[in-house]
Amino acid sequence: MCQQSNRTSQIWLSTVLAAWNLFPFFLGNITLAVVVTPIFNSSRASLVWPMLFHRQLITPIEPDA
Repeated sequence: MCQQSNRTSQIWLSTVLAAWNLFPFFLGNITLAVVVTPIFNSSRASLVWPMLFHRQLITPIEPDA
């Protein structure tokens, strides 16, 4: 009986944690799409500038720390 309750609580906790991490992921993707779309359009459908912008987000040239 105790093992069934433990399993139910594990499933519930993993579902809550998955939902908690899903919202920032989607928010970040939507924000990145909104920012990169004008860069892509102004570069006349060239992928070079959006790729450089994305690269700068991942590994900045001059990091803060």
